[in-house]
Amino acid sequence: MTSQSYKLPFTVASALLKELGERLVGQPHIALAELIKNSYDADASRVEIHVEPNLDRIQIADNGHGMDSDEFRRFWMNIGSTHKVSQKTSRKLARPITGSKGVGRLSVQFLARTIELITVSEHDANSELRAFVDWDQAVEANYLTSAEAQINVRSCQTVFPGGRHHGTCITLERLNQSWDEQDFKSLARQVWWLQPPFVGRLREDDPNRFEIDLSGSDTDFQDSFQLVTDAALNLWHARLRGRLIRENDGYHLDLSLEFNGGKRFQQKYPIDPCFLHQVSFDIRVFHLRHRQPHGISVNDARRYLNEFGGVGIYDAGFRLPYYGPQQDWLGIELDHAHRIHTSKLLPEALQVPRGMQFLPTNSRLFGVVEVNTTQERRLATEEQLRKNNHLQIQVSRDRLVHNSAYQCLRDAVRWALDYYATREKIRTVDATPPRPDEPVRQKLQRVEEALEDFREAIPAEVFSQVSIRIHDAVMASRMEAKRALAHMELMGSLATAGMVALASEHEINQQYRILERLIGRLQKTRGLHDSVQPLVSEIDEWLNRARASRSLFAPLLDREGREERKRYRARAVLMDIARRVASLARGIPIDTEAVDDDLSLPPATLAAWNAVFQNVLLNAINALIDSNERRIVISSGSAGSGKCIWVQDTGAGVDVNEAEALFQPFERRLELTPERRQLGIGGTGLGLTIVRLLADQAGCEVGFVAPDTEFSTKFQLFWKDS
Repeated sequence: MTSQSYKLPFTVASALLKELGERLVGQPHIALAELIKNSYDADASRVEIHVEPNLDRIQIADNGHGMDSDEFRRFWMNIGSTHKVSQKTSRKLARPITGSKGVGRLSVQFLARTIELITVSEHDANSELRAFVDWDQAVEANYLTSAEAQINVRSCQTVFPGGRHHGTCITLERLNQSWDEQDFKSLARQVWWLQPPFVGRLREDDPNRFEIDLSGSDTDFQDSFQLVTDAALNLWHARLRGRLIRENDGYHLDLSLEFNGGKRFQQKYPIDPCFLHQVSFDIRVFHLRHRQPHGISVNDARRYLNEFGGVGIYDAGFRLPYYGPQQDWLGIELDHAHRIHTSKLLPEALQVPRGMQFLPTNSRLFGVVEVNTTQERRLATEEQLRKNNHLQIQVSRDRLVHNSAYQCLRDAVRWALDYYATREKIRTVDATPPRPDEPVRQKLQRVEEALEDFREAIPAEVFSQVSIRIHDAVMASRMEAKRALAHMELMGSLATAGMVALASEHEINQQYRILERLIGRLQKTRGLHDSVQPLVSEIDEWLNRARASRSLFAPLLDREGREERKRYRARAVLMDIARRVASLARGIPIDTEAVDDDLSLPPATLAAWNAVFQNVLLNAINALIDSNERRIVISSGSAGSGKCIWVQDTGAGVDVNEAEALFQPFERRLELTPERRQLGIGGTGLGLTIVRLLADQAGCEVGFVAPDTEFSTKFQLFWKDS
């Protein structure tokens, strides 16, 4: 057979349309958002969405630049076209391109089974292109290259939003999904950041204007959509509204400051000299941290403020382009950079120490200042006109002339912002001073929140480093709080057990006395059988041991010992404790001779010191059970700038490197013999935990250190010498 060589083109199954639509788009509100973003990329100033669930139809119309036949063929009919990858901004208004690259066609297929698209190019307003696609037929075409759209070019018949004669209108019918109120809320979250604030004040030809209007037979859809798209104006932390008023003694600015859900302030301040006649403003301050209402993410809101924030000036409804987030016409960023603490405008009575630290940056403000330069010229005095001291626009028409009237306007608005800063300082700091008993983690969290408030005023690298360190401290304090809570629960259990023991002490003492009387009567009984006499002696011995053990609780039984905190002589306390535990020591000597007679313990209750040293000595006694040499020595001395008491024994020994774990609750390393367990001494793993808790309260540090040569374990109690 003769060999052959030839080339084959790839073919693409038309079913890929459905597969790609489901995988790349996924949810109906995202698909519809992609179509709205395409309108934004086409420099539209208005998009109208009309929803008719009863007719199974959605219509999206915009007044963007539209498409001619060639653009429709090259871009819209080319699925996955890459022209938006290289085209970073829109062709006319230089908007950043937002639509996903080439997904718009997949979005319409995902949303509905038929689509009618009508588009008129701004370069040819005399003809419109109508395209109709039945997606069921397109999928049945087997191969994507065989799928077709029905095209009709005719004279222009369509009027687009805002009365324009160019744009694009897409009608979706035989919808694939049913829409509910939540779907339209989700749609609004996808596109809310495209619509700038105060859009109603922008002229139709303003490059910042992009208005989304939803209408339909269900008003709930419209209300829920509008609620979220208006979110930027509803997230404010504080709102400043002011207007210029004329009174008998001259011009004043009537200012209202309102905190969201909080207090209102009214303030009137004179404008003197005043070169203005009509001024009003509405400025909103934002705090963006944690989760925002309406499902708006903090990062999206920050990006939105960075793009649209600041305080703008509107002249008879026309926004002057110069005044926005990047222009510091109010001197806010300059004062932040210079770390200004005191207002240059507020009177002394309204000044607050370091109040300007709470001055918001431009990226935390939305503001509209309303003026009318035509009216200002008409109302200006002859002297103002002669000296050009009335509010007027420069020849470039992008900003105001910097004269006395402009300075007057600037100071009037900046006065209001300075006033807000001082009231915020009082509200957030002075009104809520740190409480002495406030947990450390809450104090650190307040620092973290305060740092967030000044994010824009701090260099990014410095903010990042400080933020990381504060966050680490907050996390560490939370872990410490958890440990403290565990200790509190433990102490609660122990305190309950102690109270029960104290409550039963009287009854136990009564039982001891009854036993003593019975033993006395038995011993006086004549002719007591020889086998009973040893039993009586054994009961008497047991009673003596029980009374000796009971002496361990003596400090708790005495109210003064439980409640009075004072400095006790160390040797006297230790000798008394050694005597009390002697009944449990089984002959093990406890030497206290090396304790300084003049040494005083830090202030604490006698009950606390008994609990500390009893636990330490009982641990030492337990460690000596199986030792050939059994000895406990208590000594004292100095260590650096502090004092120490050491308890050493010749028992089983402790690994100093691992000894810290022994202070954790229920941590136990020493295994007691069955005989020792029968004595009921030790073995719970709580002794050293109690020792540390009580030592901390007394301002002491406890731990195990390297023992002297003849010993195996050395416990140390350390405190600073006062």
